[in-house]
Amino acid sequence: MFKTVSRRLIGKTPAERAGRSLILATFLSATGFTSVFSLLPLYMHQLVGQGPGAVFWAGLAMAATPMAGAVVSPLWGKLADRFGYRPMLLRACLSTAPVTLLMAIPDAPWQLVLLRALAGALGSFQPAAMGALSSWSRPEDLSRAIGRLQMAQIAGAIAGPLLGGGIATLYGIRAVPIAGGLVISLGALMVARWFHEPKSKRALLRGSNQPLRPTLLWLPMLTLVAIQFTDGSFNPILPLLLAQGEPDPSTVAGLVGLAAAFNATAAAVGSNLSGHGFKRGVKPHTVVVVTSLLAALALSAAAAPLPWGLVLLRIACGGLAGGLAVAAFSAGGMAVLPGQRGSAYGWLASASSFGYATSPIVAGAMAAIDLRAVLLLDVVFCLLTTVGWRWAKAAVPTPASATPASTPTQPAAPTAVSAPPEEGLLDTNRES
Repeated sequence: MFKTVSRRLIGKTPAERAGRSLILATFLSATGFTSVFSLLPLYMHQLVGQGPGAVFWAGLAMAATPMAGAVVSPLWGKLADRFGYRPMLLRACLSTAPVTLLMAIPDAPWQLVLLRALAGALGSFQPAAMGALSSWSRPEDLSRAIGRLQMAQIAGAIAGPLLGGGIATLYGIRAVPIAGGLVISLGALMVARWFHEPKSKRALLRGSNQPLRPTLLWLPMLTLVAIQFTDGSFNPILPLLLAQGEPDPSTVAGLVGLAAAFNATAAAVGSNLSGHGFKRGVKPHTVVVVTSLLAALALSAAAAPLPWGLVLLRIACGGLAGGLAVAAFSAGGMAVLPGQRGSAYGWLASASSFGYATSPIVAGAMAAIDLRAVLLLDVVFCLLTTVGWRWAKAAVPTPASATPASTPTQPAAPTAVSAPPEEGLLDTNRES
């Protein structure tokens, strides 16, 4: 019976088992990793007491993880292209699980910040999973595969705080990192048991022996920085803005929680729709329209009435950001050869983390002018992205120029806005 349930859940063929195990492992990794995130302010309150110090250290701990990931992700992506995705996926899970467990023992705020930064530097599970799944996907399935991984990531980001809140209520905050580390370990077991690469995979992937030029990815990277900055800029200012129109703190907390939950749901829906909508390649016109709409929503939020006008606009922005993230990751994967996708997704994840990490810092600095001032900066970033996509066909080169003169000429790789003419793997690798 267990084998029957396992086959239905994980799949019957090696390809099905590999793909579904990656999606489930992505969900478990995100769940464990985010379980402590929403409780960081309360954790810091226990370590340093009440006052601005707790807020400062909590913000530093929240920013430490994505900033460290932004610095190191390109390195892990390059190593994935060289040594394979399975070692990098296992490394990410088996290194972040004990680091997360250690978050239960700090007795000083700097120790927790250091552990959060270390977890971000040793992680990078998502870009490795994207590279692995996209390398096995046909061109028309690439955006759908990325969409599924993004949905799993978002679902984990929803389940993580729920798990953390329940564990903290029953056993205390210090029990939450222990639970999170155990959940990440389950993800490692999923990868170890069901994800297997063919032994000759590195040789069969086109472009695996060619270095990646990050300049090929400037447009998807710009897109990810803009949308993550825009989406993340709401987080620090939304509670304060809602508090201006609602004196009851419990009502404000409820509205913030409602906005966060529906924002994540909208992002999941946007990721799914985008994954199914870009089967034939990422069309610049569509991205221009959606990015322009995101800019219009950010501009509207700068003058939206409280509370429901701002809450609804925040949810709508989350949905558009989720769809655009899938478009950017898909475009980046299509812009390079299959053997370079580990490196490509490392750079793309770095750009995404950079945008997400810097947005609360900039929003806090601009709050001295006005709480909504950062929303105008969101508009500027979105409009710059729109201009880039309008000129995408002429501005984005193909990686064919990276082919060494000593190697046989390969078919030109696609640009960041069109699907490649060939499948990600050579025909000899399909049976695996």
